[in-house]
Amino acid sequence: MYKINVRLHSGEMREVPFEGGENLLDLLDDHNLRLRSDCGGLCACVTCHVYLSYPYSEIVDCPDEDEKIMLTQVHTPIHKESRLACEIVMDKSLDGMTVKFAPGSEMLGDEDE
Repeated sequence: MYKINVRLHSGEMREVPFEGGENLLDLLDDHNLRLRSDCGGLCACVTCHVYLSYPYSEIVDCPDEDEKIMLTQVHTPIHKESRLACEIVMDKSLDGMTVKFAPGSEMLGDEDE
């Protein structure tokens, strides 16, 4: 079992275990860290914008053209670490990564459940 660290807007860090194969958006949802996703994870909006810690931002596959286009629509600061959570497929190379929610991203429900 692998893990990532998730920094909430409050600054609190949560450890999230994963096995691999799922996308980051679904992984967060499975652990009651429901990140708003207006398109349902289809890479058709920018509401699941996150920042990936270095060097993991260099390890994940480069954004495809659809994701690059969507990232130009983000109304918050874009960095080289910017990605859409629905497009990150989790695997063992991401063990230990820290994910930070971008300003303006919205948590749904009670993440303390």
